[in-house]
Amino acid sequence: MPDALDLSSRDTVMPIASMFHDTAWGLPYSAALEGAKLVLPGLKLDPESLQHLIYEEGVTMSAAVPTIWLVFADELPHTATGKLLKTKLRDEYQQHLASST
Repeated sequence: MPDALDLSSRDTVMPIASMFHDTAWGLPYSAALEGAKLVLPGLKLDPESLQHLIYEEGVTMSAAVPTIWLVFADELPHTATGKLLKTKLRDEYQQHLASST
């Protein structure tokens, strides 16, 4: 399914949106079809619990409504003008993954 979600058996997928929400429709099925690991957060949708799951489970793909992601905005690295430092964020996450294996 690389044309749709670019999922593979090497991915760890965590749908955060409710399963009835369009963000999560089909995502658990797509993960299963590709052999990807599926992480379900349950009722703990607070930033600390989600961050713990993302790091501990090695989540590589997630889907959620914008209000879920807004709670993380202040924790992400930004430039002085407020632009998100995506490369720094990616590098830090890669270092975390390397150190946890």
